[in-house]
Amino acid sequence: MTGRQKLFEVRRTEDDISFLRNYLTIELMEELKLFTYGRPCAHPPGQRCPQCESVVITSRDQEAILESLLAPRYNYGVPRIVIRDVVGNALYLEHLDRDTTFLDREFAAQTLTYMTELWKHHVALTTKDAQNNVVNLTAKPS
Repeated sequence: MTGRQKLFEVRRTEDDISFLRNYLTIELMEELKLFTYGRPCAHPPGQRCPQCESVVITSRDQEAILESLLAPRYNYGVPRIVIRDVVGNALYLEHLDRDTTFLDREFAAQTLTYMTELWKHHVALTTKDAQNNVVNLTAKPS
């Protein structure tokens, strides 16, 4: 089997998750100088400190690197949003992955507008922005 044939076989038989797990070796990670990064803060979400503005290398561990590459691909990259409550016909949604994934605000707002057309009542979504601030998006039927 030629290299090109192997490439097409891998593309045909592997998805993103299995490809990374099967072919991203420790040696390749070291050669590519891969790492994970994040904020150096250790305080609970919602609190701020001067270090919140910094970004540092947090790990060069293989599992940490794999997890940071794979996490956005779980659930096919679709954010996990659940119904938190229904009060007086208003639908309240919660973004479960909001500490690790962020929603495109314009896309989320437009989606809520579409949902109000189906739901016929107020729809609200709780999420967070990249600065870890809680964001409440709402839409009312027209």
